[in-house]
Amino acid sequence: MEYALALPVRVVSAAWAVPVEDRLMVLVNRPGASMTDLFRIARRDVDGLTRYDIEPLQPLSFVAAGADARGEQLLVSGADGSGHPVVASVTSRGQPVAQWAIPGATPTHWPIPGWAWRPVVVWQTDHRALEVAELCPGAVAQHRSIPVGGPPLSLVVAASAVWAAWCSPDGIEVVHIQEQETRSLRVPVAGAADMALGLWGDQVCLAWTRASTVSIARIDAAEWVAPRPVSFHLADAHRGRLAVVSGTDPLVWVQHSALEDGEIPSWRSSLLVPGRSSLTIDGLVHAIACCGDRVAVVGAAEVYFLRRIECASGAA
Repeated sequence: MEYALALPVRVVSAAWAVPVEDRLMVLVNRPGASMTDLFRIARRDVDGLTRYDIEPLQPLSFVAAGADARGEQLLVSGADGSGHPVVASVTSRGQPVAQWAIPGATPTHWPIPGWAWRPVVVWQTDHRALEVAELCPGAVAQHRSIPVGGPPLSLVVAASAVWAAWCSPDGIEVVHIQEQETRSLRVPVAGAADMALGLWGDQVCLAWTRASTVSIARIDAAEWVAPRPVSFHLADAHRGRLAVVSGTDPLVWVQHSALEDGEIPSWRSSLLVPGRSSLTIDGLVHAIACCGDRVAVVGAAEVYFLRRIECASGAA
């Protein structure tokens, strides 16, 4: 571990870590209040040593449920004090730019914002359909419903499309949603216990678990064929919660929990680097983000910064 930075607040329920240019934005839901604390972390090198500074920014006036960034702008989704879904745009200094109310019934899958052909938001009010809409000045527009499966349903917003994936008896179903068309692809993986979408550089990738195997593969939107995976051995992989930590060199994150009678749950995270080995982290991890040659891990009270070589070698 390179550095441990104390958070000004403790993470009780949920947190997000989002790279914004050369900084890291950390969002922490405030317990018992319809607010989200927002922090900006900057890295500096002094006399050959790396240090990190944390700056509290103006809190958001709702409970966060998702976040994405492009350039100096951050999109955050969540629920306001009345429980209604919203999306807000803020600068990397925490200054509010715009806010949108999401129409319709209470979501079953809370909104996820991002940049596709333009800023968009996706959510569900019914497990059989994915709602997709554009975030336009002053309005949520071009709303449409796309048939999907699941749950669970994995979503990622890429450079020019929204992607969705879910498991079916015949494999993993993938839907590629663009501004003017929607395409479907079946990845012939039988018996997948879980799956997750993410970004591998400028391409979308799909990860899945089966028994004690974790696999990840790029999806080529141009060729549109079933991908060839890289696979790892991980004991009881199918019993863990799977996620992809997007980046130029993504990580596969599998989190396990164990509960014995009368005891507090114990947590263990495994970070897998495609084509290399893995790193094990004991304790509950709320968020992970790739930040250039570092990996940021958000725990309950601190943000830990690891060199990517530590993840690749399995060093703690």
